Amino acid sequence: MRRNVKFPALMAARPPKHKNPKIAVCAFDTTVELVEVSPSEFPVALITETGSSKTKFRYAGGKLYRSCHVDVDRFIERHQARFIDSRRGNYVMGHIVREMYRDVKNVNDYSNDRFWPKSALHLLKSGMNSEWQDVKDIVALSPTMDLRGSWQDKVGDIKHMRFLAGDPDQRIARYERMAREAFMTYRVVDGQVWAETREPCYVAHVLPEGIGYVTFGNVEDYVRNADTPPERTWWNSLDYKAFSASAHEDVLAGLADYARPIGHIKIVIPEAVTANIAALEIDRCARVLAELVSEAMAKKSRADNDLFSLPSTRCIAAWTELMTFTEGYDPLAGVPDDLEDRISEMLESVQACATDDHLIPEKLRPSVRRHLQEWGDRAIDFGFGEARSMGR
Repeated sequence: MRRNVKFPALMAARPPKHKNPKIAVCAFDTTVELVEVSPSEFPVALITETGSSKTKFRYAGGKLYRSCHVDVDRFIERHQARFIDSRRGNYVMGHIVREMYRDVKNVNDYSNDRFWPKSALHLLKSGMNSEWQDVKDIVALSPTMDLRGSWQDKVGDIKHMRFLAGDPDQRIARYERMAREAFMTYRVVDGQVWAETREPCYVAHVLPEGIGYVTFGNVEDYVRNADTPPERTWWNSLDYKAFSASAHEDVLAGLADYARPIGHIKIVIPEAVTANIAALEIDRCARVLAELVSEAMAKKSRADNDLFSLPSTRCIAAWTELMTFTEGYDPLAGVPDDLEDRISEMLESVQACATDDHLIPEKLRPSVRRHLQEWGDRAIDFGFGEARSMGR
């Protein structure tokens, strides 16, 4: 199924009535493919149930998909209204626009004069849709932009535009390819659009006095990259622990005295549940700890210079090793066996020196130790024994 859509591109261009080139947000047209499948090729693999609410996950080609609750025509209509929008509502090309903002966010010194439209830097950061006059101008004037004038030879010498130097046709082709790849991740069945996702899981809020609550999470939350939403989720706190969808019976057994009803992830196709949650939990512990120490160091460096002191050599070495190590692998592809040793060294290095004590607050250390203890052997540990009573 083919559809004509618009896609954004960040270009070096000379807008109409302008003498000098600008960093320009442009809009172009292309044809994209939406893959159609039959229900028999796209079976239901998982169903999450909470009370009367049910969400189905379909399975094809080793991947899971979740309904967008919209037909094809409405899906394309929404895209055309939001294709230049960095907010999460632009779930097809939002990642492309956010990458464009990361490319230009450090441009300053009268930055508005260096962009077209002038508000582009603000709009790329804050989000914009087709109702904004600037977006209407982008759509209307992009075909008249000068992209290939003699001024192109000077772009490489302009400091804030060097990254835009090169063949403009190749740059447009790159954005067009990204747009087509984004649409190829969707599936259409019976006229309804389904988006690629990862498997759901159980997430329990675990406190020393008992279980706070159990809800659903998604393995997608373990993905951490430049496009990861900045808002806090269960991933950021070690007071939460996740369990695979395949562990439902064990979760029920462990929570036999739990007061509130627990949702159920019904498994129809076992092959759809593949995530190694135990390994991902160790990886999450390492990344949360590394981010915590990074934030504490940054906060300390911004404080009064009279109170500032460098962390110990051992602490710096442990933090550098942990950060470098976690950046060297994809947790969803596999977590190295010796990661626990680096977490332990980070924790011990902070405890060994009084000047480093603030880097990991005392109240958070039990959570780190508990995570290491419960997941250190990469086995499922429900932690619902007598030592931790059930919260009601």
